[in-house]
Amino acid sequence: MIRVVLDTFNQGGWIMWPILMVSIVVWFTGLMKLYELWSLERARRIFVSAFEKGIRISSELVRTGDRHFDRLIKNLSGSNLSPVAFRMYFREFLLSIVPFTNQGLDSMAAFITVAPLLGLLGTVVGMIQTFDVITTFGVGNPALTAEGISVALLTTEAGLIAAFPGLLLHNFINNRKTRFQKQLFIDGESIVKRFSGNGKQAGKHV
Repeated sequence: MIRVVLDTFNQGGWIMWPILMVSIVVWFTGLMKLYELWSLERARRIFVSAFEKGIRISSELVRTGDRHFDRLIKNLSGSNLSPVAFRMYFREFLLSIVPFTNQGLDSMAAFITVAPLLGLLGTVVGMIQTFDVITTFGVGNPALTAEGISVALLTTEAGLIAAFPGLLLHNFINNRKTRFQKQLFIDGESIVKRFSGNGKQAGKHV
């Protein structure tokens, strides 16, 4: 199997290796982003759960494992926490975490766009090789032109293979990121309503 892949790469020429590197970068970035979103969602659940229990947040005992949520919890640990104060701290939290969830997605999209362009570059290189052979030896022997045509077709195929799954992964991550951001706004409004309904957050320190 490995030998077949290496032979295919050799047939496609040097342009196959940049396509491979772009594909690796796309998938590494995507998987790391998925892990970040999973960690943030876990931290969000811990944060919301503390409020749903009707107890006052304590930065000494409530730990989410995420620096953004832990910083917010530290700010909310004051004894006199009002809805206005919560809105202020939560707005500051959103200004920090929203750009963080967007981070890396634009670069990922750029690399996905580069993959088929590299395939197109390989197509041009292959056709130039083919025309050079035709100019030198004529069209009497198709075997001489096969190498250039092979480069043109294989690199185009490789570029599309690298781009299509990467595009699906990017869209999946972008959808999860959007849902997470919307849920943050919903959580914030829900907690503010709880503050307003109770006058102040009830209960004792965790």
